[in-house]
Amino acid sequence: EFENMYPYQLSQGQKKRAYLTKLIGHHANILLLDEVFSDLDIHMISALTKAFENWRKQNKLIFYTSHIPINNITPMKIELPS
Repeated sequence: EFENMYPYQLSQGQKKRAYLTKLIGHHANILLLDEVFSDLDIHMISALTKAFENWRKQNKLIFYTSHIPINNITPMKIELPS
């Protein structure tokens, strides 16, 4: 349904989902995400938090910013060398 659409024809949420799908496909070990939950519905946010937990279990490092409080993501303490 959306494969023949141009980016300007997509909503912000659709653009965000396409970007996240592309990101997941790269199998990166470090993810830097800015306002990753903006423009997403509650179902997509829930799926993404589950994906974050799975990535963390695979020793992937995830940095993200968000104005949306997410309660079910396990925080990790990062020790920086002095």
